[in-house]
Amino acid sequence: MENYEAGSHRNPLQLLKEMKERLHAGSGADPHSTEDALESIAILESEILMPHPRKAIILGMIGNLQSYPAVHPQLEDLKKLCSFHMQGVCGFHEPGI
Repeated sequence: MENYEAGSHRNPLQLLKEMKERLHAGSGADPHSTEDALESIAILESEILMPHPRKAIILGMIGNLQSYPAVHPQLEDLKKLCSFHMQGVCGFHEPGI
């Protein structure tokens, strides 16, 4: 099994699910702050599922999540997926799928 490289092949929705789980598991976090992070994740999920996701929305929500250390590992993987899939046209949908 590959170590870090395996993460780069994960589905963006799986990464978002992991982020939600980490935020829910975080004890002692400000509930309003956690709610804001979860809202950013929900917006990312809905945007990713659109036929033509908007780059500004995705990058904005990623920016919002930067202030939550609990989700940094998944966020880094998600940013790598974004940079790969946002060359020219924004989207996570692979050709032929």
